[in-house]
Amino acid sequence: MSHPVCKSCGINACAPNYIKEGTQHYRSRCNSCIKRNKTKQVAWQRAGYKKKMLCEKCGFKAKQQAQMFVWHLDGNRKNVTPTNLKSVCANCNVELAVTRSTWKQGDLVPDF
Repeated sequence: MSHPVCKSCGINACAPNYIKEGTQHYRSRCNSCIKRNKTKQVAWQRAGYKKKMLCEKCGFKAKQQAQMFVWHLDGNRKNVTPTNLKSVCANCNVELAVTRSTWKQGDLVPDF
């Protein structure tokens, strides 16, 4: 199977994403388009929410914004009201993901 074509530029092959049960899965865009759109704001940023530097779950004080993540309390990533959003540290981020909390992590900037 060949790489699918990028949905953004329509020219380049899509970037590989992961392998599951022996099958290679691809992203919808190529590496160039992913890098070009990396600065695109996510929904909670467009709504004016700013990550806090204090974890709202454990009270950890972050030194860098990269240590903090945004989670949606009701699990609906489209609900970006400030009362539905919580800033959590990297440790609590992992804990919430592992325990399969009803909270859902906010939009992420694609990695490459």
